[in-house]
Amino acid sequence: MKNIAILVGNSEYQNLGKLDFCKKDINSIQKILDLNKKFEIHIFENYQSEQLKSELSKIIRELEKSKINELLFYYTGHGVFKEQFYYLPINFTDKQFETTSLSNNELDDMLKSLDTEMVIKIIDACQSGQQYIKESDQMSVKKSLTQHSFKKCYFFFSSMNNQSSMGDDRGSYFTNAIIESILTHKTDSIRYTDVQSYIVDYFSSRSESQTPFFVNQSNATEIFLDKLRSIQSFFENNNPIINDDEGVNQEIENDKIDIIEKLKALSKKYISKDMAQENIEYIFDENKLNDIFNDDIRLIYDIKIDKCNDYNIISNINELYNEIEKNKKNLFINLGYKQESYTTTEWVPKKKKPQNAYEAMFGQLRMSELSGHISLFKKEEYEEKEVEKYRDIVNSINVTDDILPIGVAISLNPKEDIRNINKYVITIINFHNDLDIIFYSNITKYYKNNWCNWEKINVEDWIKSKVSFCDKDKILEKIQIIVENYNQKISDDILNILKQDDLRIRE
Repeated sequence: MKNIAILVGNSEYQNLGKLDFCKKDINSIQKILDLNKKFEIHIFENYQSEQLKSELSKIIRELEKSKINELLFYYTGHGVFKEQFYYLPINFTDKQFETTSLSNNELDDMLKSLDTEMVIKIIDACQSGQQYIKESDQMSVKKSLTQHSFKKCYFFFSSMNNQSSMGDDRGSYFTNAIIESILTHKTDSIRYTDVQSYIVDYFSSRSESQTPFFVNQSNATEIFLDKLRSIQSFFENNNPIINDDEGVNQEIENDKIDIIEKLKALSKKYISKDMAQENIEYIFDENKLNDIFNDDIRLIYDIKIDKCNDYNIISNINELYNEIEKNKKNLFINLGYKQESYTTTEWVPKKKKPQNAYEAMFGQLRMSELSGHISLFKKEEYEEKEVEKYRDIVNSINVTDDILPIGVAISLNPKEDIRNINKYVITIINFHNDLDIIFYSNITKYYKNNWCNWEKINVEDWIKSKVSFCDKDKILEKIQIIVENYNQKISDDILNILKQDDLRIRE
């Protein structure tokens, strides 16, 4: 029986932010599968929607005549959840959502038409796990799998809930975790469950707000790849995962370069203070931020952008205190602390009643009935008690440089003639050093509680993303991805409101 791998990678987006690391992802996965020779590989890179759907359908039709042992589907690129998960080809646009996207249901309908023993889906995209999270109980998941006729399966999703899937110049973190699991494995074969375990450990040790999600219907013994030694040897000698920028890495790998030249080459990744300020002003430019929103949003909302110069006035900033404290040595910030009391339980010696003079002098001399000799000892008794203690906790964050603003608050207020929708505030703040810039973003939803006041009804968790501080265009792309995700969320909320109003009218 055949083993088939279908690899889809989208990086050169026309209407969304480009994803340079997705190109590295698919190249690395393809190289590993090529070296292993287990799978017959079909690769689709940077296809427009019509071409992608047509070519996938063609391959599926050709495979319908074959018995397939394992079918691996790997995707890296943009994704969005809108009642179900959608893969976004490079020509995706909101105005032609269905035409320029590929739904998860449509893909599963294709896959279930094949005579396949096991289906493996590895999806490295934002919100990739949401369909299965909504079916969070085990019975619902099994029902979903049965409906799609998957006898056995392993599903790997890079993120869940409203999370982004993140990466850097080496590739996406999720795909890197898969690759590392293969390259560091100690035996010559690796199971799918071994890869999953490695991914869980990989993300549990990182500070990024990205939680991979897995769905399995298997016996946990299935081998993903064997003959790992040859793959590991190739990567050790060629190192294709490392950033392949021609400038810095070629210089470092050249044995003839002396230490000073190597240091100069590495220094190219770092940024000066003047350049840092220029990049911050560039990415937080009001016109650039306004342009990210689609036409519908701009027609429905008045968009107001306020620049923030103080972390401590940011709503919900306290939710970041613990994470920022863990990474404070890597950031250009100072933390302020306050002392708080807390109650805990401890084992403490029991208090005894006061002794009289005789007991104090002779009470410790006890005759041992068993041994027949006198021993000197005192047995201490303990009890569990609540005790009050004190600890230092973070209560403020301050910049150590004057690179401002530290972020923006983007308010979307419904226009005067539109009354039945929510107000939103998107908050994006940055922390940085002279190498990287880290963004935290969230969105807050408000409803109208009287004629002129809005009340907060939901604040989403902070989402983290990181990018090199040197390249202002890549930083702007990261901001675009953040805003576009919230843009889509707001559009979905509006559509839900329209559906509800339509139902009320029909009633």
